[in-house]
Amino acid sequence: MSHKRIRSVGLKGFTRALVHGITVVLSVAAMANARSAAAAPIYVNVDPDQVLQDSNFIWDVDGDGEKDLILSQTFGCVGDCLTTAHASALSGGIVMATATDVAPLSAGAIIGPASLFGGMGLMAQDTFSNNPPTTTSEEGLWDDGLTAFLGFSFANASGTHYGWARVRVDEMTNIMTVFDAAYEDAPDTALALDQVPEPATAALLLLGAASAAVRRARRRAI
Repeated sequence: MSHKRIRSVGLKGFTRALVHGITVVLSVAAMANARSAAAAPIYVNVDPDQVLQDSNFIWDVDGDGEKDLILSQTFGCVGDCLTTAHASALSGGIVMATATDVAPLSAGAIIGPASLFGGMGLMAQDTFSNNPPTTTSEEGLWDDGLTAFLGFSFANASGTHYGWARVRVDEMTNIMTVFDAAYEDAPDTALALDQVPEPATAALLLLGAASAAVRRARRRAI
């Protein structure tokens, strides 16, 4: 067999291995997508950010025309001044830490049927007086300028859905800023706070798998 023939066979083998490797990668990705199709988190960007200052944000999270949540910030002065931040559910519940306090959740938390839900809860409350203001009392778990995740559930025509909203509550004023949210599209399915990957992350994972397949194909063709 000539050297030319050897090179030709090697190139064909490499091409077949490369095609096979890419096919395997795409098949794995398709199976992963099929497995996750029944449990697909939907990301909701709040643009521009919703800033609540002595106002309410009545939120239709899934855009079906039915309101699901109310986030409220109030301010008033009668002698001392009082600011509060509250969250209420209209068709489901709010994840609570206690019977009265909304839980500030962090990455890794699971929101689902096992969570403790309530219809309404306090996020933060401050009483203060004088100028400059001096705080005389503080309540709630979202105090001290905290940014965290608020867990919730809501109901629509397909069933109960679980989700989170990323919210900041400013220190003392308790002005609220709502940045974004996500909810599980599959009804009655728990949602993890780290379950919504960046699109770039998914693309890099697929690219890395394809590159590994190409390297293996090259080694076999040599």
